[in-house]
Amino acid sequence: MINYNPKILIVDDISKNIQIVANILKSENYLISFANNGKKAVGLCQEANFDLILLDVMMPELNGFEACLQIKEISTYKDVPIIFLTAKSDTDSVLKAFEVGGVDYVIKPFNAKELLLRVKTQIKLRELTHKLVQTEKIIALGSLVAGVAHEINTPVGVAVTATSKMDSKTKKFSKFYKSNELTKYDLDNYLASMQEGLSITFKNLERASELIQSFKQVAVDQSSEEKRKFKLCEYLNETLISLKPKFKNKNYIINLNCNMNLELNSYAGVYSQIFTNLILNSIIHGFKNLNSGEINIDILIKNLNLIIEYKDNGVGIDENNLKKVFEPFFTTNRENGGSGLGMHIVYNLITQKLNGKIDFKSEKNRGIEFLIIIPLKDFNE
Repeated sequence: MINYNPKILIVDDISKNIQIVANILKSENYLISFANNGKKAVGLCQEANFDLILLDVMMPELNGFEACLQIKEISTYKDVPIIFLTAKSDTDSVLKAFEVGGVDYVIKPFNAKELLLRVKTQIKLRELTHKLVQTEKIIALGSLVAGVAHEINTPVGVAVTATSKMDSKTKKFSKFYKSNELTKYDLDNYLASMQEGLSITFKNLERASELIQSFKQVAVDQSSEEKRKFKLCEYLNETLISLKPKFKNKNYIINLNCNMNLELNSYAGVYSQIFTNLILNSIIHGFKNLNSGEINIDILIKNLNLIIEYKDNGVGIDENNLKKVFEPFFTTNRENGGSGLGMHIVYNLITQKLNGKIDFKSEKNRGIEFLIIIPLKDFNE
């Protein structure tokens, strides 16, 4: 979520221009910072988080276009909007601004009310995006809770049944004992039944405890921003358990091929969110109207990169929609729970949080294949 007072960085080599823009924005109680050249702007962005940048083009040392490119290289700034404020009105400059990552282009001299409106629009869009991402996380945690209830129900149910039988056996044994009708056979039978019942109860309660710990860790990771060491494949198996309710009454098979000893020092919750969204995407979209489907996940390390190949044999994607897969709000199955944010979140997590790349290929009725490459040098240190 954006703070109550969004932080805006104004970049211009002319102090008077900075003052003019700051005066326009002061009515909205924005927190204003400034830099008088592109190099200083990049430095400030490396040290602090801004919600919006207003960037001049013609500056010494580092012009606005070059500064924008360098700012966008900072992982936390890939989604931060940059509005260019410049006297350059030629078409090439306008196109260049959008090519390097700008979201808007305002030509000097500008109208104060128009500039303020454009700034407020970008701040509102950024705030809305944050809210939607948080909502998506809450939905994911909701699925996690459903998974907890579904998976723990079985071992707890077995333990309750075993305990009930032991209670019944104990009452019968007590009756024989009090009436002096107890035989050696009754004693041996009772002891054997108790041993079996206690063993069943212990094993199932132990299993329930393990499941709770697994779900607890996944839930904590999904809401945490901290790095930690974890075994990736073991952790992904825990994530798959939480998704089992989604496979109910469906013949879906998930094959995870990975070295169980593969350990990462990274953001565990990010990996959980990525695979949760990929799998739900296959279920909601890829296997739409299908009672069976197969997902293959292959994970390996090559040249200090984590390579993930994700494939499903679902219905694939229509050629007209290939370019829209990672766009926010794009979905082909909104009526069955498709929010249109899942793959957008996957793309942002991989490219921004993990500094990686994701690509895919798909043909209609022939499934989809994702290739994810994540550099490990930034994490496993």
